[in-house]
Amino acid sequence: MSSIDDVKTATLEVNEQLGYELKPNKQPATKEDIQQLLAELKNIKTSSSNSSKSMNNSIFKELNMHTYEGNQNEPPEFIE
Repeated sequence: MSSIDDVKTATLEVNEQLGYELKPNKQPATKEDIQQLLAELKNIKTSSSNSSKSMNNSIFKELNMHTYEGNQNEPPEFIE
């Protein structure tokens, strides 16, 4: 505990020991907490790399196949 402001509740026990509970945002992270965060970061990284690859592929497919999502008109000549 680095500050009294970090304490949610405190008690003085019969044996003269001090007991305290830290506020939720000041409680230390457990190994389980850290493992969950790492797993979530890994999932985010994997999903973002997969989506960027699929976006790049679909853009080129649209140009090669002359099918343009959301636009029924032909593209300007400088794009072809």
